[in-house]
Amino acid sequence: MQIKKSKIYCVARNTECIHVLRVVFYRNILLLIVYLIFVDGVKFLTAKSQ
Repeated sequence: MQIKKSKIYCVARNTECIHVLRVVFYRNILLLIVYLIFVDGVKFLTAKSQ
């Protein structure tokens, strides 16, 4: 029900919806990059300590 409602909302206000999707998309990419850097740092530290 919620998905259908948001789809109608998206159609009604197309530009806003695209903007929101873009923001979410970029935020996910940023989180992924930060996560990968974090994982690399942890690997580097664990390799260094051994």
